[in-house]
Amino acid sequence: MSMSTNLVSGLVSGFDWRSMIDRLIEIEHQRVDLVEDRKSEYESKLTEWQSVNTMLLSLKTAASALSVESAFNVYTSSATSNTSKAASDLLTVSTSSTASPGTYEIKVNNLAKSQKLSSKSYSATDTAISLSAGDILVSGRVVNIAATDTLADIKNKINAVNTGSSPSNVTANIVQYGTNDYRLVLTNDNTGADGISLLNASSSDILGDLGFIETASGSYDIKNSITGGAQSDRFISVNDSIEDLLDLNTPQSSATLKIKGENGSDSDNITIDLSAHNLNQIADAINANKGAANISASVVSETADGNTYYRLQIDGIDDTDPFSDNNNIFQTLGLIKGGVGDVVGDVGTNAMTTNGQVITTSTKLVDIDGYLEYTAGDQILFEGYDTSGSAVNYTFSLSDTKTVQDLLNDIESQYGDVTAAVTADGKIQIVDNTTDTPASSNLSVTFTPTIDKGELDFGFTGAAISVIRDRELVEGEDASIVVDDVTITDPSNTITDVIEGVTLNLVGADDAATTVTVKVERDLSAIKSKIQDMVDSFNTVLGYINTQFSYNDKTDEVGGILFGDGTLASVKSDLINIVTETITGASSDFNKLSLIGITLDLTNTEEGYYQDLTLSIDEDKLTDALETNFDDVRKLFAAFGSSPDANIEYISHTDDTLGGTYDVVITEAATRGTVTGSKALGGDLGEDVTVTIEDFATGRVATVELLAADNLDIDDIVNAINS
Repeated sequence: MSMSTNLVSGLVSGFDWRSMIDRLIEIEHQRVDLVEDRKSEYESKLTEWQSVNTMLLSLKTAASALSVESAFNVYTSSATSNTSKAASDLLTVSTSSTASPGTYEIKVNNLAKSQKLSSKSYSATDTAISLSAGDILVSGRVVNIAATDTLADIKNKINAVNTGSSPSNVTANIVQYGTNDYRLVLTNDNTGADGISLLNASSSDILGDLGFIETASGSYDIKNSITGGAQSDRFISVNDSIEDLLDLNTPQSSATLKIKGENGSDSDNITIDLSAHNLNQIADAINANKGAANISASVVSETADGNTYYRLQIDGIDDTDPFSDNNNIFQTLGLIKGGVGDVVGDVGTNAMTTNGQVITTSTKLVDIDGYLEYTAGDQILFEGYDTSGSAVNYTFSLSDTKTVQDLLNDIESQYGDVTAAVTADGKIQIVDNTTDTPASSNLSVTFTPTIDKGELDFGFTGAAISVIRDRELVEGEDASIVVDDVTITDPSNTITDVIEGVTLNLVGADDAATTVTVKVERDLSAIKSKIQDMVDSFNTVLGYINTQFSYNDKTDEVGGILFGDGTLASVKSDLINIVTETITGASSDFNKLSLIGITLDLTNTEEGYYQDLTLSIDEDKLTDALETNFDDVRKLFAAFGSSPDANIEYISHTDDTLGGTYDVVITEAATRGTVTGSKALGGDLGEDVTVTIEDFATGRVATVELLAADNLDIDDIVNAINS
């Protein structure tokens, strides 16, 4: 059996050495215990100070929400209708900090709409449609069309330029309207009357062949009309060629362009080469060949979104049909655009097939179902009137080799300015290119077939001309509203620039039958909520300090470990001073929080052990002050500045700025730096010049290369430097 020894005794005296040693160790450890106790105390104090810091940060956040004047610029809005139609069915309202109280009577006449254009019909999406190769411009972005492109290819190419930093904002889709009836539909991503910018940018009429625009001579519109003249689309440079500016693949040229002046006279032939000419050179070419036409060409600049743009401007043009375009030069420049009126004409009533399949232009006429066999003398008599109103009487003789294309060719040769084609369902379609209004068309088509064996009836009986197809499925339109009896239009249904600080979101129209009353008021509830948040945060800090400094004389207990702490007492004193001090610059009736109902109250706690200071709000008094003296209340919370002298404008302050009155003496006002060239320029620039401009304040350096070969005059140089 084993035993443990827990006691060592003296050999002679029997002294308890173990107890003595333990006591000595305990005495020596007292210093360590003291340090440990202090460490625990410091850690507890640190925890409490961290809590104080958190509460003070919360108070700072709540106070900061009221520290600037804009914090009080909060508004609420309401909209009511004078009819059974709900105001929310017509518009919704939102406000920003720049709004002002007010009441407005609003009517919504119509919403803004996005333009939507349609091509003609195609029987398939994956078959080459055999267009002439070339470029088109979709909102200024070049799209290159190949002869082998299918309808799907063209859709994808158009959508490809609706990307990046400068998208076209035009979306292409293929819509199937029926069997073998596919159409390319372009939709403007933005609303507004300006619509889609769609231009031919090569010598071929690709857009006309696709059916997007009218093809007849003179069937164009001025794209950018001004009083007595026209402007081109805008360009970013006056020195680069149009080919480079638009990134054209097949830039055009022509020596037979003409412009008619307002005096009715045509200019001489004008030569323009888009591969070489810039805007200035084009203007010079027009002015040099204006002949008897009283026209004038110039380059004008404009600024948008901080960028400088340039346009070719032609003044003094004729009111109707002033541009004689060739190779789509004027269209590429954006001076004119193709019309998008309705397609009018006549369509045969019978859908023709061969072996049960829809006919094509290459189908032989003798192979059309129902035509049993060609016999000499078979014919179709063309009758009616052509597009000019002249009578038509023509015999189309059939043969065993003639095709549908032969028939179409003779239709176009006999009926004037028409386009004959086969529809996706096998009917013959004859389009009057001279008008987009059925009532103004002279065209009338009657076919009388004489067939020995079988029949060949295309179904033309002299029916009235009608709209065959809408090129413009939806017309782009600006929104129209009436605000306090003033009619206002806007390209968007989100209107932000009519009532300052108020956004009107239009969602419906009521033909002006319903008036919506929009009322904008200060959101006093939001402001009082901010004030309440500050008061609550203040009371949280003060309540904590009150608790720490409390003392129970019955139990001789203090409220917390920070009892009597001088720093915490200083914090309490500072807080009390802040909410009771007089505000410099404020009205004497409103220069203390207590004057608007925010007071520091002394309240006995339960059983009266200590007294509790709290900040309280008289709701009625605060509301009355906000309603009647809003600016005075704002000055109690938010830092502000003003100047009685018109020569000094108060701009801003920092958190370190002390309130008070400052005397300012202006000894010399700042001036703007200018540099004037020493050389007078009477004509073109004689040599290449590099201009370097440095802003010493920002360190920004700009370099402008001026080339003598560009024949720059003083205006060109100014434009180049400004750009």
